[in-house]
Amino acid sequence: MRLTLRACAAAAAALSLAGCTSWQPHAALTPSTEFRGDARVTRTDDAVLVVRSPAIAGDTLTGGLAAAQRVAIPLSDIRAVHTRRRDMGRTILALGVAALLGLYIHSEGSHTVVD
Repeated sequence: MRLTLRACAAAAAALSLAGCTSWQPHAALTPSTEFRGDARVTRTDDAVLVVRSPAIAGDTLTGGLAAAQRVAIPLSDIRAVHTRRRDMGRTILALGVAALLGLYIHSEGSHTVVD
């Protein structure tokens, strides 16, 4: 039973360190905009692309797509940009679920049978 409790504790610790992330709207795009990680770009034609290592050069967002493909999108063709950010609500929810699961497993293992 101790191994199970240790596994739950390790899982809870990993969740708290990594945290949960979600796509959140990015502020207005300017030539000085810096991105951390990938960006989900919605174009004016409703196409959605996930751009790796995005950067703004002049009036264009550049970056990579899957299979080492490069992309350049004029800022005038972009409706919205979302970036991954830590979501404290989801992180707290995940930790709460992990804690409840650990308590449940512990309570199931502590029952003794008396003849």
